[in-house]
Amino acid sequence: MEVLSRYQVLPREGPLPWFSGSPMQLHTVQLVLDQLSGRVLLQILAQNMTDQPMKSVCLRITCRDAAGTVLQEFPAVLLKNIYAAPHGTFHNRQNLYLPTGTASCDLLPERVFFQDGQVWDRPDYLQGQLLPPPTPVDPDASDAAALQQAAQRAGYHSDYYYEEHNDFWYCSCGQANPIAAMYCGRCCAPRSWLQANARHIAARRPAPRPDLQEYFGRSPGQYQPVLPTPPQEQLVCDPHTGELLPLEEYNSLMRAMYYQKQDTPPPAPPRRSHTGWIVALVLLCLAAAAVFLILPKTQYGRYQKAVSQMEAGQYDEAYAAFLALGDYDGAANQATSCRYYQAQRLYEAADWAAAGAIYESLGDYRKSPSLAADCQYRQALDAMAQASYEDAIDFLTKAQSLDESNTLYEQKLLECYYKLGVAAEDDGDDEAAIRWYEQCPDYQDAAARQDACEARLRGSGSITDGTSGNTGLAQDGQTQSGGQTDAAAGKSNEEMYAYVTSHRQREDATTAAYLALLRQANYRDSQQIYQSLYAWKVEIFFNTEASDLTTRLETATAAQTLYAHYIVSGGPLNGSLQLKYTYRKPNGATGEKVLTGTCASGSTGNIFWRGGIYAETEQQQAGTMQVSYYDAQTGTQLCTGSIAITLPTSVQTKP
Repeated sequence: MEVLSRYQVLPREGPLPWFSGSPMQLHTVQLVLDQLSGRVLLQILAQNMTDQPMKSVCLRITCRDAAGTVLQEFPAVLLKNIYAAPHGTFHNRQNLYLPTGTASCDLLPERVFFQDGQVWDRPDYLQGQLLPPPTPVDPDASDAAALQQAAQRAGYHSDYYYEEHNDFWYCSCGQANPIAAMYCGRCCAPRSWLQANARHIAARRPAPRPDLQEYFGRSPGQYQPVLPTPPQEQLVCDPHTGELLPLEEYNSLMRAMYYQKQDTPPPAPPRRSHTGWIVALVLLCLAAAAVFLILPKTQYGRYQKAVSQMEAGQYDEAYAAFLALGDYDGAANQATSCRYYQAQRLYEAADWAAAGAIYESLGDYRKSPSLAADCQYRQALDAMAQASYEDAIDFLTKAQSLDESNTLYEQKLLECYYKLGVAAEDDGDDEAAIRWYEQCPDYQDAAARQDACEARLRGSGSITDGTSGNTGLAQDGQTQSGGQTDAAAGKSNEEMYAYVTSHRQREDATTAAYLALLRQANYRDSQQIYQSLYAWKVEIFFNTEASDLTTRLETATAAQTLYAHYIVSGGPLNGSLQLKYTYRKPNGATGEKVLTGTCASGSTGNIFWRGGIYAETEQQQAGTMQVSYYDAQTGTQLCTGSIAITLPTSVQTKP
């Protein structure tokens, strides 16, 4: 018996990209297909390349199908609570499910949150690059033995040669590092030691390496990232976020931090007499009094306290303190920074509404507009997951107004319009469905669905076709006024019937639209044709494994875990089905239940009895176990299956 594995690792082609200057690097990106549900699971292994522990990481994930077409893009996927030690590896602790059909994905680190509160944001110029492979050490080379001995004494690797490229260098362990790094991000080997002991001897260098343009798609000179040109006012790096700040604002922050952390007393004057000591002591006491009694009450003291609160993550208190200082030494700018840091904390905690409100209040400060739009997008995704598509439209519309450059919001809007149209159509409200489909005419089969809705309304007399003034279909395909046809696109019943009989494909949207009209007119055998194309079908079979969709058992023991699998097929285009099941055990016990959720064509699932169909040994009885599946809405029986139940040997031989 062949048993299929539930999970299949999808093959990955090509090396992983390297992000020059990023605090994290990807080691493994693996896609796993759940063959039972059809969902794709993303597994990530990455490394912290810094000396600071990481708390969380935010990634941009672009999903592609087998042809390389973009299926969906997630601009900000947060991996929370990774707790990556310095130079240590980490993986995603939560499950990351990608859209069905995903065959590959591109990952780009957007933000990194450190344990000390600092945040790294990806610069616009930083993109993933494919690097040439490192050069392995040839064991027969003249320098191989010396390198191995030196590496053993120092405790470092000797697998590869130290190599310098235009903006990165390779360690002897094979790790790529930024050109400015003094230590390897993986094994912490000093670059100075590598240069002295692991550099390749020029005379023994192997064949020339491929030109960098082959790997980067551009010349080496073009590959070097170009930092944004600062304005006339000098820009420096904010120690909290890693973003560029005006020099004045930076100096203000640094002065406060300096005076707060300076705890070394000034040097005592040279000893000349006891009088000098007394004077020095008096002056020291006066200084202490100034520090502990006067300083906290001054603007500088309040400013220092506000900085301490901000560094401690008490952003609300620090914000109020900076506002109270007015124009003192850039306090207003610091107050704005506190709000930004508070929004970052809320964003990391997935409190999209609160974070978005703060980002919106900050206007154009740093990355507030794009982050505010992303918060609206996140709320839209949550609303769509709850089928609250009208709420999702409100969120997406606001996201568009905040960040017009992001085309993803428009695609999600079209999806919401389409979903609302389908829901209205399922409820029998064709007029509402038409209004929604008009918002997304080019999305999937929205145009065909709109035509079908309009055709049904014409047939019912709710609307006319705008030509003959006719408001209904006759049984023979002619208008009631005589001589004129009345159907979608001016076609008669006979013409539609001819098309349907020659295009009996379930996936043909035109066939579906014509059949809807023909069924309303009860034309010929249109009802039978519809049933043959769109009737729900369910296959049932039994085995003892949840993920086994191939084995069909005819017999099982009463003590075996038993699964009653189902496979759904057929049904209307984009239709859904809710199932109900009933069972009857060999001992006469029965039961029934409506399954949660809905199915579509191609859906699979099961019900099961873990540890056997009987809860107690005394209940066990051999015979036939029967299970049936029904359409929960109509009560129509869709399938029935049975399996022979035998008793375990221990029960059979029991006196």
